[in-house]
Amino acid sequence: DPGHEPEKIGVDYDNDGEADAYLPPTWTLPAGAPGPWVAIDTATRSEFETELFKNVRGALWGDLIISLHWDLVANASDADVMIFTPQGVLTAQSSGRTGGFFSEDVMGKRHVVSAIFPLATPGEYTVQVARGDAPDDADTLEIEVLTRACGIDHTQLLFLPADQDGNATYSLRHAGPYACSREPPLVGRRGWQSSMPGESVSAPTTSTVAFDRDWSTCIGTGGHNRTLPDDLAWWRMELDTMRRIDGIWVVGQTHVLGTATHVDVYGVERDEETWCGRVKLGDSSNVNSTPPHVLPCASVIYARQLKVRVHPPGAALSICELEVF
Repeated sequence: DPGHEPEKIGVDYDNDGEADAYLPPTWTLPAGAPGPWVAIDTATRSEFETELFKNVRGALWGDLIISLHWDLVANASDADVMIFTPQGVLTAQSSGRTGGFFSEDVMGKRHVVSAIFPLATPGEYTVQVARGDAPDDADTLEIEVLTRACGIDHTQLLFLPADQDGNATYSLRHAGPYACSREPPLVGRRGWQSSMPGESVSAPTTSTVAFDRDWSTCIGTGGHNRTLPDDLAWWRMELDTMRRIDGIWVVGQTHVLGTATHVDVYGVERDEETWCGRVKLGDSSNVNSTPPHVLPCASVIYARQLKVRVHPPGAALSICELEVF
């Protein structure tokens, strides 16, 4: 029905089986056509996706992160989280479509919900936690809300009542990404890598090029094709202090044959590695058509160093830009 309000249609730009954008189709009824048809403009990305990697890149610590943690005590794991944003309601189902990326997981005895907002829209953000179908003997739930806006951390406690209709809310007002300082805070910090391209020996390197806002300056390692193969290529950078890491995106030269398209990300503290997750890299040669995926960590990590390792093994590693949340 051409007169009906159209649904959005998912478009898979990189043929990985997942929709990378949801676009409104254009319904038309051309003369002589046997029936209605639909046209999808695959060359146009949404304003949010275009701006995300167009002007702002490599500014570490992101613009806005909201992370909730609570212990898995008796009858307490049924809490539902929604985040009301200027662009709509963010849940697991709307992740990536309302200006934010949502992650929810159970790590050990802690329930972790994280929301990352690159280029966060100015306005009010409200976290609502609802009890849902709680039994009569449910316990009051203490929830730790961690936020980082423009690089500044803040912690707030919420208490979710034990009754079935109980809910708790927390609100903050964000001035928007262009009110934040976008200067890279880690220029000149040390970096290490497992090998160098070609037959060069392994050597320390500066990590500055990873956030210099230049897609063409990249860190590169060898891979399986070296005379001395580097089957588990990695790169490691020093943070300025102990940092909370909620997520990351990475851009590299994935168009180069033999270069990894995915990496595993770790936080490192005193040689103990904590896995953040596996993320797909954007392609530095055409970031608009192949943007990086934003990865919320499986759990919030506190670390003094960040480590990136290739996947699959045997590939070379390339990092041109990254942002840590």
